[in-house]
Amino acid sequence: MKWTQSRRVGVFSTIANTFGPWNKWGRRSFPANRKEEYDCCLDRILENLNKTTRDKFEIGSLKQQISMAISVSRNVKNSIATDWILCKAAAIESGLLRCSDLPTMNLDYGIFYISPKPNGGHINRKKTKKVSALVDYFA
Repeated sequence: MKWTQSRRVGVFSTIANTFGPWNKWGRRSFPANRKEEYDCCLDRILENLNKTTRDKFEIGSLKQQISMAISVSRNVKNSIATDWILCKAAAIESGLLRCSDLPTMNLDYGIFYISPKPNGGHINRKKTKKVSALVDYFA
């Protein structure tokens, strides 16, 4: 398994220590006015992962882990729901996210619907069961 929880925490800790917590970035996907520095940091993280492990990591895989950690609005299929939750957990553990940064989760027939607002209006509320898996995880 390439992406262990300790690797995620290490990556997200490096990002948080370098750029601060995600809610202070000023942009959703990278720190405002620091895109070039952010990309260089990701290159260094990738180089370090590839030097210190037997696994071969690609930049796309690294960016996907970060994206899952900091996403605020996303439909998450069951096939990646576990990774999505683990990325959120590692991001909180590392200081990249706070619990209050977590989006609302709903479960509707095998798909997690993620929205920054409770009952964001994009799903049928009668068919939706509210799920608080991440909040329960940190309780």
